[in-house]
Amino acid sequence: MVRHTAATRRPEPVMPVFQASSMSDLCRFPARPEPLARLGRKPLDGAESVFAPLTRKPFGITARVGRQSAHADIEAALTREVPGPVRGMPFMAVWLRDMVAICRLFCAMLDSEAVGFRLGTQRTCRRYHMDDVPFRLLVTYRGRGTEWLPGEAVDLHAYETGAPNEEIVRDPDNLETLNPWDIAVFRGAPNGLLHRTPEAALSGGSILMRLDPPSFWDRVLAPHFKA
Repeated sequence: MVRHTAATRRPEPVMPVFQASSMSDLCRFPARPEPLARLGRKPLDGAESVFAPLTRKPFGITARVGRQSAHADIEAALTREVPGPVRGMPFMAVWLRDMVAICRLFCAMLDSEAVGFRLGTQRTCRRYHMDDVPFRLLVTYRGRGTEWLPGEAVDLHAYETGAPNEEIVRDPDNLETLNPWDIAVFRGAPNGLLHRTPEAALSGGSILMRLDPPSFWDRVLAPHFKA
């Protein structure tokens, strides 16, 4: 029998997901090796009172959200896009507090004073991809969550040569899906996981919040927002 010493023992493979136990626990993710951090959460009661009327037509909100001014920044963005009757519903205050807490969490995770904030019904990332940012936070508040592929389910050659999703997915049985209200933080390329918007979420009725580092806001979001 071959015995592996400390010097010859093979390293344990990196698991694809860091399952956080709390929001504060997510702050440990940047120093960890996993490509995805996930905090499972249950949907809050009363959400449909706001989400159902809000998704009757497409909407999209883009804003720079400061760590200290998160509540005012998000509230101002919602005021511009969300109809008054919906903003007056009791659940709006609950939802606002949740988004503020997550924005401040992501600021703490990145050691940043601001993040790029996107909230809306339009989800267009049909093809499996890795993000061109160090980290990206996603919360699907309504609808089907983001799909992602563990390494054993991926044909990297198909992905790198621009093949369609059907060829990228080596084993459909290993495909994973985030749940509504889960907080997920994806590490960007080249050390990330392939993920995409599921087909069921492309036709509307979904609400996704996406947070990006301030560098992405300055480079991509801010010019579009000003336009």
